[in-house]
Amino acid sequence: MKRNLAMKAIVMLLLVFSLASGSTTLDVQAAAKTLKTGVYVVGKDLSPGLNKFTISSGTA
Repeated sequence: MKRNLAMKAIVMLLLVFSLASGSTTLDVQAAAKTLKTGVYVVGKDLSPGLNKFTISSGTA
């Protein structure tokens, strides 16, 4: 009986820890806050995880 309860507790702890570690988010930022005219390469000049890019003024 105690062994069964201990196994359930271990499984629940593993589940809680895996959910807690999986819910962390990474902040993805560009190399600079402002970009000038030119060609930018993803992975070199821009972060590969960048999925939203907005232009407030100027041309694209």
